[in-house]
Amino acid sequence: MVKFEKDKFVVEMDNPFPVSMWLSTVTDIVRAISSVDKERVSNEYDFIYGLCDLLEAMLPDERQAKRMFEGE
Repeated sequence: MVKFEKDKFVVEMDNPFPVSMWLSTVTDIVRAISSVDKERVSNEYDFIYGLCDLLEAMLPDERQAKRMFEGE
């Protein structure tokens, strides 16, 4: 589900193993970005920047990462 709040949107995904799901999703995004065939795509790579922004926003800081892995 996506919730829109002031100056942001929040994506929520129910999963019994959220850390594993998060790690799998981040890995999938990285693989998708790395598999882009530059010869088959126009020279406008704006969509890659959007994917990278999403990926960066998904990354925790060190404190958050420690809490994530301690909780699972």
